Amino acid sequence: MENNKTYSLNLSAQMILGLILSVLVPIGGAVYYGITLFNDLTSTIEEVKKMSSVETRIIVLEDRSRSTERQLVDVMMSNNRALEKANEAYGRAIEASSVAKSTADKITDTVTNVKDEMKQLRKAMVNPLNN
Repeated sequence: MENNKTYSLNLSAQMILGLILSVLVPIGGAVYYGITLFNDLTSTIEEVKKMSSVETRIIVLEDRSRSTERQLVDVMMSNNRALEKANEAYGRAIEASSVAKSTADKITDTVTNVKDEMKQLRKAMVNPLNN
């Protein structure tokens, strides 16, 4: 006998909050990077206006550029780690949901079987000769 079972993914409030937070972490990192970049650029522009020689301006801009590149790499690595953790958490949540559903189905089947056996025992005790 083939049992057709349908499964649905029911996400708890805690799981939804975890997914939302795991998405907000990379966005927060990008916003932080944007703000610091804006501040760096603003201070660089102010410093460049104060400088007199072209060589000094180029050196300062190269230093700022290298610093900005390092910050960008750090933010990108942080975002990748957060995304990996979010994907891992989501996979574990789906797996846990599947295991929970399977366990609930097994318990339901077991309870049904026990009820059927109890009915058969009652029937046998009430009418032992099957008359």
